Amino acid sequence: MRRIAAVLLLLVAAGGAQAGESARLQARPLYVEDFERTPLGKLPPGVLDNSGWTGSTVPMAVVDSGDRRYGKVVECRVSGYCQIVLGQVALKQGRLYRMTADIASRGAQTVTLILRHGPSPYTIYVSSIEKTNEEMHRFSFVGRAVNSADPVLLMLLMNGHTTLQIDNIRIEEVTGALPAGAPPVPGNRLFNAGFEVLDDGWFLRGRHEFTEAADAFEGRRALKLQAPAHVSSSWLPLSMEADYLVTARLKCLDEQATVSVSLSNWQFPRGGNAKTESYTVTRAEGWKTVGFRWRPLPPAGKVTRLAEYYFQVSCESPQDATVLVDGLEVKADLPGASSEGYRPRAPLELAIRTGAPYNVATVGEKVAVTVLATSDTNRALLQVRDEADRLFRSVPVRFQGREARTTLVLPSGYWRLVTRPSGKAEGERVEAETFLAVAPRMPDVPLRDWLCGTHIPDTPALRKACWKLGLRWDRLHDTAVWSKWPWVEPDRGEWTFNDEAAARHRARGHGIVGLLDTLPQWAQTPLTGAEQKARLWLRPETVPAWEEYARRAAEHWRGVVDTWEVMNEPYFSVSAVVDQYAGRRLELPVPQAVGAPLALVVTAQVEHLDAGALPLGDVDLAPVDEDPVRVLHLPVAGAVSPPLALEGAGRVVDLHVGAVGAVTGVGDVDLIPIHEDAARPLELIVAGAEGSPGALQDPRGAVDLHHVVYIPEGDVDLTAILLGGVGGVGGAPLPLVGAVELKDRYLAPDADGVR
Repeated sequence: MRRIAAVLLLLVAAGGAQAGESARLQARPLYVEDFERTPLGKLPPGVLDNSGWTGSTVPMAVVDSGDRRYGKVVECRVSGYCQIVLGQVALKQGRLYRMTADIASRGAQTVTLILRHGPSPYTIYVSSIEKTNEEMHRFSFVGRAVNSADPVLLMLLMNGHTTLQIDNIRIEEVTGALPAGAPPVPGNRLFNAGFEVLDDGWFLRGRHEFTEAADAFEGRRALKLQAPAHVSSSWLPLSMEADYLVTARLKCLDEQATVSVSLSNWQFPRGGNAKTESYTVTRAEGWKTVGFRWRPLPPAGKVTRLAEYYFQVSCESPQDATVLVDGLEVKADLPGASSEGYRPRAPLELAIRTGAPYNVATVGEKVAVTVLATSDTNRALLQVRDEADRLFRSVPVRFQGREARTTLVLPSGYWRLVTRPSGKAEGERVEAETFLAVAPRMPDVPLRDWLCGTHIPDTPALRKACWKLGLRWDRLHDTAVWSKWPWVEPDRGEWTFNDEAAARHRARGHGIVGLLDTLPQWAQTPLTGAEQKARLWLRPETVPAWEEYARRAAEHWRGVVDTWEVMNEPYFSVSAVVDQYAGRRLELPVPQAVGAPLALVVTAQVEHLDAGALPLGDVDLAPVDEDPVRVLHLPVAGAVSPPLALEGAGRVVDLHVGAVGAVTGVGDVDLIPIHEDAARPLELIVAGAEGSPGALQDPRGAVDLHHVVYIPEGDVDLTAILLGGVGGVGGAPLPLVGAVELKDRYLAPDADGVR
């Protein structure tokens, strides 16, 4: 969120320069569309929905806005994902272009406007992230064409559920003097550049440690990195009008090490710009100063007053090589500025640390708070502010050396803690700030009946914080991957089971959802692209090798991994070949090994199945302890297929979700194994999407999907989840039969209502 907010502030600054810019630039319109000549309910040529590749659609039409200032506008109803074309132009290399559009949305939304050349592989010329709300707001930005192309599409992309209104689209070629840009700020831009207040302001990955004064370049502390490891700053707003001096002080504790220093705005998967230099440091050199001079490039092709970059130091090689890092600087190379010696950002820098893991506490918990200082000071005032930034409490703290301590007990809420040090002027200090989340105590519900979980890294403090927040299920994907095929069988026939990681993940009491997916390197070929990737799963040797891996993993982690998910996002991973598996015998040994039912999630963009057909072919549906395999049929990409009729399959649930990402708050709709118990009340209402012939009209017989990986967002009381939105005739809401019964089972006694 901090990164997104910083980007938005940057764009506001760029937008604020538009008035001055208009007086300097001369514009030649290339494309103008205000929709006034388009009949209501229609679209002008060149404006269209381009979301179909995801399986979703965005209804679009010209409507009357009801506002005389805008008249007709194009309205887009977005359910999950949106990629629409607003117009097209031809670009010429080196010339400047300005894109303008008026946009409003129902609720605050983040949209991305891009100039993109197609077809695939395509080039994004200019990209701009904007924040919209209920009021129509004009967005305008300038970019430079890196080469000539025709046609280039002006596109709008977003994720979310909203109604957009768009008007006054303009693409212009501009000439003349560009605005001078924001003046560079003198001095070091890096907070806590000497690590005197530990890790505050920095992101660390890999093995690291903070050393004491004996090994420091300056002050009392230095950072120790053991390869491969790196440290990154937060985002730094940098002027486009200055060269920057980037400096690091390094000391090698081994014979030799390779360290890289960079200034970058690179983000996955968007890419970005970076300046990186690698340095060899040796033990004999002692402390060594390295660095470079560089002028940052405009981000995403935009001409901006400021651009945001982060600073990074990486200890790269050899394996386990150790270096000390200290005295870091990123500062504009200004006339008359001193380049001698190291300078911190301010004479006094403060930081706040709490004893709560990841700053998460529960109601009634005593939270230890420590204020750290980079230099000697006497007193400070610790303010506690609520979510509206209203002062809730002021606590005076007195320093002993460079630390001050106190204790807080706060009610439920999201609290901002900030210091106000005494005796220092505005430019002589950097005040401390942190946030503390105080959550209600979670109800005592058995794990198998708990609904909430997430992807939890292998960090004890983070696992403890997740437990306090009620995130009791841990899915091994992205942040923890030790159950996946490449980690279990890194080389053919070489089996590696990371029992230490499994024990750490299990220690807090979390339930574990393991994934049986991802091709190991030895099973791959140089093939690229979706079709070629899918062909790898079709090779004769792939299926039996995967079956052997699945069997070994399930047997080895019996009682450790509670449930297994066969594949992540199969509609993206293998959708191109899922129908080609028909006729194959795909043995699934997992339920036999685990001794529990398995939910086979049948997804993919399948529209041509005959009744009774199963996309993955003749699956072994042998029951375990008379509890048959459950099958979830989830045509997620808008496909409508007949219900499955599988003899011996037990309960088959036909879930019509309608579109990828169309379910609010559920994300990828990761549905984990089913448990069915008629003696228990209904826990999850399952419905079809709007217009789905197979929509479930009466949910009273719906099965219990109690292992749904679900992360609630916003002020939501989680009692029942309605997949798909509406299932009644004519779009009428589906009755929430049995939902009231959940209130006492899953909510605190004082919960307000049932949703």
